[in-house]
Amino acid sequence: MGLKTCSKCKFEKELDEFHRDKTKKDGRKSQCKICVKNDKEKKLYAKKYREENKEYYRIKNAEWCKRNAEKRRAANREYHRKNPHVSRDYYEKNKERISLYNKKYKQENKERLRVVKRAGKHKRRARKIGNGGSYTADELRDCLNYFNNRCAYTGEPLPDNYHLDHVRPLSKGGTSYIWNLVPCLAEVNTSKQADDMYGWYRRQPYYSKERLVRINKWINQIKESEKGAM
Repeated sequence: MGLKTCSKCKFEKELDEFHRDKTKKDGRKSQCKICVKNDKEKKLYAKKYREENKEYYRIKNAEWCKRNAEKRRAANREYHRKNPHVSRDYYEKNKERISLYNKKYKQENKERLRVVKRAGKHKRRARKIGNGGSYTADELRDCLNYFNNRCAYTGEPLPDNYHLDHVRPLSKGGTSYIWNLVPCLAEVNTSKQADDMYGWYRRQPYYSKERLVRINKWINQIKESEKGAM
C-alpha cells in the first residue's frame, strides 16, 4: 500500500489514512484525515466563538482602527494607487448597490458626516493660513461630550448650527488642533472674532469663572494626553 508522512502531525501513516487528491504525485493530500478533521473542528469552533462575541470583536477592531488610522489610510492609498482597476471594476459591477448603501448611510449618520465635514473645513483653513493642526471626528465627539453638548462660554445647549471657536485665534498663531477648539453658539463666536479669549470672555454678561476653569482644564488635559502619546 505504501507509507506517507503527514505534513501536520509528522507521523508516518499508510496512504489510506490520507484523502485522495489527483493534483498530488502520490494521489493523496499532504495532511492525514485526522489532522484535516481537527482543522475543520477548530475553524468551526473559532467561527462560533466569533459569532457569540461579535460586540467584543467590534470594539477591539474599532480601537485598533483608531490607533492605526493613518497607517490604514496610507496602506489603502498605496493599494489603490497600484491597483486602480480594482476600485473602478468593482464600482461598475455594483453601482446600484453602492448608491443605495451610500444613501442609507447618509440618512443614518447625518451627525457623524456633519462632524467630519466640519473637521475638514477647519483643517483646510489652518493649512491655508499656515498654522497647521487638525482633529478627527472622534476627537470632536469627545470635545462635545466634555462640554455636555453645551456652549463652552454661555452654558446653553448647542443647536445644529453650532460653531467651533479657536481659543487662540488663527490670526494670532492659533492652530486647529482639538485642544485649541471649544464648541459655542454662532453669535458668540461672531462676537469674539479674533479677540484674546480671556480678555474678551471676562467682558461678557454670560462670563462664568467655573466655565473658564473648565475650558482651561480641557486645553491642558488634552495637551498632556497628546504629549504622553508621543
